[in-house]
Amino acid sequence: MAENPRDDLDLALAESWKRIFESELYAWHTDDNAWPRTRTRELFDEWFEVTLASTVEDLSPVELEVEYFEF
Repeated sequence: MAENPRDDLDLALAESWKRIFESELYAWHTDDNAWPRTRTRELFDEWFEVTLASTVEDLSPVELEVEYFEF
């Protein structure tokens, strides 16, 4: 974890901005033919204001596995 939380956010965005962009576009319009053809980091930064929040959204292409525990 970085000393400055913004550093963590910047690192996460560097790795995930494309998936976030496509996820947000899909939320607006499910027909990807209507999306901008050229999706760059610059366009992402122009269209979106990213802030830290306590909400988590899983953007991984790998399906989550569920483990059940007995108490």
